[in-house]
Amino acid sequence: MKRLLFLFAMLLTPFALMAQEVIPSEGPITIDLTTFTGIMAFVMSATQLAKVVPYIDTHKWAKILSAVVIGMLVCILAWFLQVSPLLVGSEWWEALLYGVAVGLSA
Repeated sequence: MKRLLFLFAMLLTPFALMAQEVIPSEGPITIDLTTFTGIMAFVMSATQLAKVVPYIDTHKWAKILSAVVIGMLVCILAWFLQVSPLLVGSEWWEALLYGVAVGLSA
């Protein structure tokens, strides 16, 4: 019982910290690159499309490597185009590290 209460107490803190304001979308398709979760969702979708290649689909390490490379490309493009407020004030290598983290999370 103590472990269960401790688990719930530990889970409530991130939920409170991650609460965000919802911005209504203006178009039929919205790609949200303003948060880590939004970038990760985009990378996960792109990684699923990359699995169309048979070599990537059959090898586990190729799936991981493709997710990391896609994450790095998405974060570098978002940093270069100044699309994501999350990456606006960072250096290029910070955006690359963020991309690696996104790729490994996806």
